[in-house]
Amino acid sequence: MKKRVILLIGFLVVGCASNPNRIDAKQVPASKYREFSCTDIGMEITYIRENSLALSESLQKTQSNDTLQMAAGALLLSPVLFGLSDYGDTPETAEFSRLKGEHQALQMRAKEINCQLSDNLTIDQYLEKNK
Repeated sequence: MKKRVILLIGFLVVGCASNPNRIDAKQVPASKYREFSCTDIGMEITYIRENSLALSESLQKTQSNDTLQMAAGALLLSPVLFGLSDYGDTPETAEFSRLKGEHQALQMRAKEINCQLSDNLTIDQYLEKNK
């Protein structure tokens, strides 16, 4: 019984898909966008926000499903836990991290060249606002 409790705790710590709010941005240099005009930056930010919103919804759904499996696993013990989403690291998680980093880099570049963006929301603020 003690082994099962330890195994369950291990799966709880490692097993669930990442919550989109807790995914860190991948570092992207603002210099990547040095050739972009203010219009280009605005369009790219819009594109990134739309993709981030869709990915965030998908990641949230995966995390919710993993939470349900974790609850079932806690009741039925270990067999259910092996179906959890790739132990938290998925291509969607990596893509979401990259998009967050690109959004930050675009905002930095916009400040460098004094662009007047429609808003200065971070990607997390934008996602929260548009849930």
